[in-house]
Amino acid sequence: MITALIGTGIMGGMSTFSSFVYGTAEAMKTPGELAMVLGYVAASLLAGFCLLQAGGAGQKSS
Repeated sequence: MITALIGTGIMGGMSTFSSFVYGTAEAMKTPGELAMVLGYVAASLLAGFCLLQAGGAGQKSS
């Protein structure tokens, strides 16, 4: 059971990241969309780091 959950998490993370990269690369092919793409990447990374920090703050320190 644990192996299936770990495998699902790893594969899910890989597919999410590859979708992010693919969508970003496709958007960059459109002329004049560079500012939008950079904003999307920056906002996505900032949100991810903020949620990571919030998740870590919610854990008990040992």
